[in-house]
Amino acid sequence: MVLYNLSGIENVTGLGSFIGASNDATGGLLVGLFLLTIFIVLLLAFIKYDFVRAVTGSSFICFIISTFLVYLDWINILFMLILLFLTAGGGLLLYLKED
Repeated sequence: MVLYNLSGIENVTGLGSFIGASNDATGGLLVGLFLLTIFIVLLLAFIKYDFVRAVTGSSFICFIISTFLVYLDWINILFMLILLFLTAGGGLLLYLKED
C-alpha cells in the first residue's frame, strides 16, 4: 500500500495549488481519476437516452473539461485525445444511424 505524506506540502496558497501538489504527489492520477469519475456519472445520467448518445454526450463534456485540465498541466494530453476520439466516433455513429 502506497502512502502519500501531504502534510509537508510547501507553498500551498489555495485549493488549486493543493490539487496540483496532490496530483504531482500521486503521479498525475488524482485529476485523471476525477475525470474518469465525472465521465461515469455523466454516462449513467445520460443512459436514459440511447447508449451511443450517452457515450457521445459524456465524452464531449469531459473533453471540454479535459482541455482546461491539459492547459493547467494537471492531466496528460492522452486523456484529451482519447475523449476526442470517443466524441468523434460517437458523432459518426449517430450520423450514420439517423435515417
